[in-house]
Amino acid sequence: MMNKLLPLIYYCFFCTTISFSQPVYFEKVFGDSTDYCSAVSLTQLVSGNIVVATNNLSVSSSTNQIKLFKFDVFGNELMHVDFPIVDYQTVNKMKPTPDGNLLFAGVVTLSTGVTDGLLFKTDTAGNIIWRTTYGRTLTDESLQGLDFISTGEIVSSGYTINAGGSGHSFYLIKTDTAGNMLWDMDYSSANNSLSDAVVALANGDLLISGDRHLANNNYTATIIHTDSVGNLTWDLELPNPYNNGCKNDLLTSNGDVIIVGESATATSFSFDPAITRIDTAGTIQWSTIYNGSAISTDALFDVIEPIPENFLTTGYALNPNTNSADVVLIRIDSAGNELARVYFGDSVGVDIGYAMMNNLFGSGCYIAGTTVRNSINRGYLIYTGLQGIQTAISTNQNEKADFKFFPNPCNERLIFTSSIVGKIEITITDFAGRLIEKKWINDRTISTALLPEGMYFATFKHEKIVSHRSFVVTH
Repeated sequence: MMNKLLPLIYYCFFCTTISFSQPVYFEKVFGDSTDYCSAVSLTQLVSGNIVVATNNLSVSSSTNQIKLFKFDVFGNELMHVDFPIVDYQTVNKMKPTPDGNLLFAGVVTLSTGVTDGLLFKTDTAGNIIWRTTYGRTLTDESLQGLDFISTGEIVSSGYTINAGGSGHSFYLIKTDTAGNMLWDMDYSSANNSLSDAVVALANGDLLISGDRHLANNNYTATIIHTDSVGNLTWDLELPNPYNNGCKNDLLTSNGDVIIVGESATATSFSFDPAITRIDTAGTIQWSTIYNGSAISTDALFDVIEPIPENFLTTGYALNPNTNSADVVLIRIDSAGNELARVYFGDSVGVDIGYAMMNNLFGSGCYIAGTTVRNSINRGYLIYTGLQGIQTAISTNQNEKADFKFFPNPCNERLIFTSSIVGKIEITITDFAGRLIEKKWINDRTISTALLPEGMYFATFKHEKIVSHRSFVVTH
């Protein structure tokens, strides 16, 4: 609904030389009208198509079915796959694997009533390659965070029984590429805690974020750092004195981690959108609570970095234009300052953005979540080119370099040209923000032979000139 957008603005993203028609904006409501459908994760394939993972709760039978939907770039549904119902299972996160397939993390309720963590891998058509559950005897486990280390091994976080206190504790597992358990760890505290996200750092260390119950009966966002085999290095509870929590994290292009979630304030017990940025030593760079409504709960669920040090985040907040809770899209700068805000949704019910991603082949982003239509929660897919949310792709707009790439997509190597003479510092990160390579170069060739297929970002620096480009590797 175009009239739901705030008066807008201009946004400039990376461009690639891949060329096919791109939408400017769409909203897609999907799923069976008799099921409560919620889209929790999405990713874009090399073809440009979008795949979305959903939970679908049957109104009649109260069973949940995990489904995978595929859409073209304009939001037209191409297919959907109903995964077999095995006990009661729910998907929490989906990510593309280094080998071009899809991995899902979730939870399954066994016939005994105990829950186990769940991982399963499929191809992009939804055919199951393997499926494994993870749990200890007669204890509840769930897997919610998901990432890959550089060798392709899997790390997933969630919760298990709290051996050192009440409720649950952070839980972390590492598996090989076939889902075979390598090790699992739990991190107990005096009170209930659970993890929503995990990120693998370039050196193999891990950051696990989640919520922890405190003695004052509040919850607080908590981040723990481990080495590559799960040994605890440090434990950080955010010092926010009000009830708060986290939903997701992002490894930024400079190696910091951004935690998104929600927080109460001194004037309101209702949650407002909140973001915290920390470095990998556990030092808080900044923590911001954004304006929200005192009469509704507002929260953020995901964050992306479309260009280095510029961020977009989504969740839900009270839309002052409709007085209903709608999907919110907020742009922030590197210091956490809000620069612009956009709302999407209907005028009734709660609309939520659970996950988002950059459009790999155009200037814009996709958001997946849920919307209420005819009193039923339906799947919700949004694309916006974000015309009007202004940013710059150079630190000095009067000093730009004429960088050109070819071929793009590339296979063995990427060649670029520039009028700059002498050494150029180049930094390459993958789509998740993980540092791939940083070095000074004299020649104009970048080897890509060992890079997995996918989207990458390159930042070029020479004196006062900074230029950002994206490129795609295919083999």
